[in-house]
Amino acid sequence: TFSDTSRQTKVGKLYDDLMTKWKGGATLVNIPFHTRNFISGLVQNFNADIQNPKYYDDAFKAIANPKKYKDIVDDFKQHGLDNTGFLSGETKTDELHDIFDAFKNIKGDINSAIGEVIKFPSTAINTALKAGSFVGERTESVLKLAHFLAKKEEGLSSLEAARSVRKYLFDYSDLTKTEKSIRRFAAPFYAWSRKNLPLQIEKLITDPAKAGLVLKVKNNIELLSPEEPLAPPGLSMPMYVGRVNGRDRWITLDGILPLAELRLLDAKG
Repeated sequence: TFSDTSRQTKVGKLYDDLMTKWKGGATLVNIPFHTRNFISGLVQNFNADIQNPKYYDDAFKAIANPKKYKDIVDDFKQHGLDNTGFLSGETKTDELHDIFDAFKNIKGDINSAIGEVIKFPSTAINTALKAGSFVGERTESVLKLAHFLAKKEEGLSSLEAARSVRKYLFDYSDLTKTEKSIRRFAAPFYAWSRKNLPLQIEKLITDPAKAGLVLKVKNNIELLSPEEPLAPPGLSMPMYVGRVNGRDRWITLDGILPLAELRLLDAKG
């Protein structure tokens, strides 16, 4: 079984150290990750019938100037919606300090073997990690607060609005101890699939029109290219974006469109 005792052996410590470094590089300092995270949040809010951009404008202003919008921000935080997103909830609660420490102690020994590959000064790495964490946390807070404000304007109480936020923009810290161990040692993005897949199944059943609209937008974008060749094998939910420097290019919508998570059902079937 996966547990913290796995970290007590040399192999366990090395694996955990390498996984921690990989996750930090794949998320905190990865600009495409922040972009995908933001687009995915917009789509989730769209699924919750939040489409008016004014809510994002209001949320951005409140997050940028919490003293001026103290009542709004305090209401948001009092309902446990701050620091619960992928970066601020999942990574921060369990692993953010470990990520910083792992990169800080790159010496090339067995517990920092990747240090022989990564030669950047640890201070520069930690600065980049903290900057990425700051950007990611603020992005998630804007998405969540926009959802919160929209639902309150619909007439929901703060408690009901908070429940809606958690349904669509997940609380990644809300996992059992076993699930946290699975996430840490076996499946780094387990929490996303664990929470997103049931929601997408529900929305596909209760509101299939929205799923159809999202796929229609994808297909219309692809129609802008004159001919779409076959996508490379193994690319999850590919979208053809044309030729770049004489080569056909695709992007994967896995991690961008929450609906793409349904691929797991197809894979299991």
